Amino acid sequence: MNYFIIENGQQAGPFSIDQLRFRNITGETMVWHEGMAQWGKAKDVPSLASLLQLGTPPPPPNSPSYGRPPQQPPHYGYNPPQPQPTQSCPDNNLGLSIVATIMTIFCCFPIPIGIVALVYSLNVESKWKRGEYAKAESYAKNAKNWGIASIIAAVALFVIMLVIYASLGAACFEFLDEIYELDDFYYY
Repeated sequence: MNYFIIENGQQAGPFSIDQLRFRNITGETMVWHEGMAQWGKAKDVPSLASLLQLGTPPPPPNSPSYGRPPQQPPHYGYNPPQPQPTQSCPDNNLGLSIVATIMTIFCCFPIPIGIVALVYSLNVESKWKRGEYAKAESYAKNAKNWGIASIIAAVALFVIMLVIYASLGAACFEFLDEIYELDDFYYY
């Protein structure tokens, strides 16, 4: 367990119990460790009983009150969840991205650009949970923009394909009509 202490009116720490042995703390030294609601005197912390030196003078009157020390990340690479701002996670536009992906795959198979929107959408929430709020908002905006662009591209390519198929169909009918007339000619 790590402890924070007040030395010379300043917060110091974190310290292990072994490190506190060399700090010459007294029963009146203000101490805090994770799990304590507020600062307290070292003599009131049972885990520090072996370190205390008795008979030290009390602190001067009107000693300042100290706030809770900033949360220190625990060891071994674990990062606790960061407090989230008051606003909620931005809309990841997942529905729009799925529709855009399906439309681009079915309308214009070689260029499924809706997948870009889908990738952005799926990363919004993870960025938000990691505390990367600006990046999460940027990903949400990119997902929306790519989704809209994908749908517009799919509709435009669908219309172009319809025009091409209609033109090819008309050309085929003309060609068949000419062949039919030639066949008519040879049979008479």
